[in-house]
Amino acid sequence: MVKTSITLSSEIRKGISINNLPNIAPGNWTFLFYKLIPYINLMNHYELLYLISASYSEDELTPLKETVKQLVEKHGGKINFEDSLGKKKLAYPINNIRNGYYLVYEFDIEPSNIVNLDRDLTLTAEVVRHQIVSKKLKSPTMVKITEEKIKKEKVEIEKKEKAQADKEKIKLEDLDKKLDEILDGDLM
Repeated sequence: MVKTSITLSSEIRKGISINNLPNIAPGNWTFLFYKLIPYINLMNHYELLYLISASYSEDELTPLKETVKQLVEKHGGKINFEDSLGKKKLAYPINNIRNGYYLVYEFDIEPSNIVNLDRDLTLTAEVVRHQIVSKKLKSPTMVKITEEKIKKEKVEIEKKEKAQADKEKIKLEDLDKKLDEILDGDLM
């Protein structure tokens, strides 16, 4: 039996499992595939980083973020994560703009819609620059492993800082003792 790897949407997973499928001759797999096409999840995971001029205030930034969010949703994207990296100085001026707000969205969208989304973002006057990259979606176990690694690294850094602070305290105490010895020795 030939095994294929496809991601099915939640609707098909609820109603059909591999055990429910009838025995199909290898020549009829294409028939089954075309029956399942409406249920196959063809969305990929992407990350959008975009830059808005710092000439806008924090209050004016909210409607601009909503505009970009609506553009992503207009093209069939579903936003999973959004973050603001804050106001930062640019490495070089772009159209006489030296500072800007960096904003990030992670979303799922069909690959065929990326070109149109990219074009619409280019035509949006408020967006100074943008970049869309394909991103590998992490499984929940990978997220847990990454969080555990970060926690371990934090613990190690704290241990090193504590050890360094203890060494400095010892050095100061030794220094005080030596200074007292030197001063007592000079007086006699």
